Amino acid sequence: MLIRFAAPGDEHGIAVVHVESWQAAYRGLMPQKVLDELSIEQRESGWHEYLHDTERVSRTLVAERDSEDGGTKVEERPGLTLNERRHVKVLRAA
Repeated sequence: MLIRFAAPGDEHGIAVVHVESWQAAYRGLMPQKVLDELSIEQRESGWHEYLHDTERVSRTLVAERDSEDGGTKVEERPGLTLNERRHVKVLRAA
């Protein structure tokens, strides 16, 4: 497993983790309508802007494991606190 700083190209995977972790973590704590309206596309756009901003240094980490076909899928790592979920994104074999 490789742990590294997020970089351009990680936007989609991070957006998936971001939305799915909020939907899981806040279920029953926030109105379901709010969670249902979270958009992977909107989060991806925001992460794209953040990761391509040359004046910022990414402090978001991703953990990546290779798959047989070389593809990756993002998944939240179990057992993280909410604060850790905001900063560690796990890319796993699809």
